[in-house]
Amino acid sequence: MRRSASATAAEEIARLAKEQGADMLVIGSHGHRGLKDFIYGETVNAVRHELKIPVLVVSL
Repeated sequence: MRRSASATAAEEIARLAKEQGADMLVIGSHGHRGLKDFIYGETVNAVRHELKIPVLVVSL
């Protein structure tokens, strides 16, 4: 596993999920900014839009 120095957390999570051939991703969220960020979190929201597999968001 290589990590790109310029990748954001969302890009790296999505890359690893794709690289591993994941069928589903489970990710925790604890966002607390705007309404969308409150529900999903900025990183989680970016990951959801990057992947074509189901993403289960678990509130922490």
